Amino acid sequence: MESYSGKDLCPKCGSLRLKSWDELDDDEKIVALLLPASARIPKAEREKHRFCPRCWFETNERGSELA
Repeated sequence: MESYSGKDLCPKCGSLRLKSWDELDDDEKIVALLLPASARIPKAEREKHRFCPRCWFETNERGSELA
């Protein structure tokens, strides 16, 4: 059984797994690119963020909430 730290929990919906860009599958990446943050944050920067594939909450490496 995997152990999750507090940083892996989504603060919005409580999902047990925030994913990095590399962990998203192709369909999830398409959805992430359609989120509102795409309009103001370059793709290269967003690839450093973590995403909740359940509610699409987005956070950067420093823990700041974007969604």
